[in-house]
Amino acid sequence: YLCGDHRTMLEHPEELLKGIELVRIAHGLDKCYYGIEKNKQDAIDLLTSLDPAKYGVEIVPEVVKYPQGAEKMQVKANTNREVKPGGLPSGVGCNVVSTYTAYTIYRACYEGIPSIERVVTVAGDCVKEAQNLLCRFGTPLEHIFAEAGVDMDRVERICMGGPMMGICVADPTAGSVKGASGLLLFSKDMNRESDTPTCIRCGNCIAHCPMKLEPMYMYMYVQKGDLKKMEEYHVMDCFECGSCSYGCPGRLPLTHTFKVGKAMLNAHRAEERAKAEAAKVNAAVAAADDQYVLHTRMDRHRHMGHHLVINKLVLLGEYDLPVQRNKFSKFLGIEHVDPLIFTLPGKQLLFDLDGQLDVSGVQF
Repeated sequence: YLCGDHRTMLEHPEELLKGIELVRIAHGLDKCYYGIEKNKQDAIDLLTSLDPAKYGVEIVPEVVKYPQGAEKMQVKANTNREVKPGGLPSGVGCNVVSTYTAYTIYRACYEGIPSIERVVTVAGDCVKEAQNLLCRFGTPLEHIFAEAGVDMDRVERICMGGPMMGICVADPTAGSVKGASGLLLFSKDMNRESDTPTCIRCGNCIAHCPMKLEPMYMYMYVQKGDLKKMEEYHVMDCFECGSCSYGCPGRLPLTHTFKVGKAMLNAHRAEERAKAEAAKVNAAVAAADDQYVLHTRMDRHRHMGHHLVINKLVLLGEYDLPVQRNKFSKFLGIEHVDPLIFTLPGKQLLFDLDGQLDVSGVQF
């Protein structure tokens, strides 16, 4: 379905090579690799004819297979290095830049045009003729559909992105985003969903997974909400290519379920970080020595979940405000950024101008 990058190679080959050269120079490298699948032989021939070596680029024809364009797959295909579970390409000394990103870098550096638009492929069985349109970010989707001549009466589902990794759009008045390279519109005839999805333990999902994961077990543990097992089976390593869902004869919504599981794990990790931050601040307050602040009274603090609430904190007596406030910042173990402001995680404590500090009910 998606061919916007292919058209960019054919219509802006020299600009594309210059954009890749800029990326190479920025990384301090002498050479970089540009992988292109062999079914785009016209693009390979055109780019090769421009002597890419003078830009420090080597064109690498790649086997046509999905999901070859994924970062980790590109690293393996071009360098034979493998990114460890939970790691990034940078962990093995690589950086992967997409075709349109390289072209956008060229436009920004050579022409002074920021990233404000991209080529979007509009296709699907509700489109009379598939088209590549240059769309500004934020353009209402209904305007794009009207330009492409879409039969909206037949549209059952709108997919932003590709058929495998795209997400469904509920509102056609929503705007396009810079990460969407395609808009696919499907009728009811293309619906493969089942009202009773059932795993038949065939193992197809395992055979199709490019990351060598075990989707049927991941699916089971996400459904149970077992966070420990989800981490053990590397749910976070799934890059949502959709191969497992496409090959599942039981029509299980595997990829969508893994998206939900990753969101659950991220929320749990964020909660754990918040608890750790609260405990750190609590420990700093509890261990503070009164010698840092003269004539100070602090009411007892208390915990509410993973939040720390200071009921009352008042500085009393005659003193030089800037000096005492600096001492107070050391007392709490926090950064003093302004004579009248102290910063805490997510919130600020403000001094009253009458020389007293009242933080009743401040939550952070």
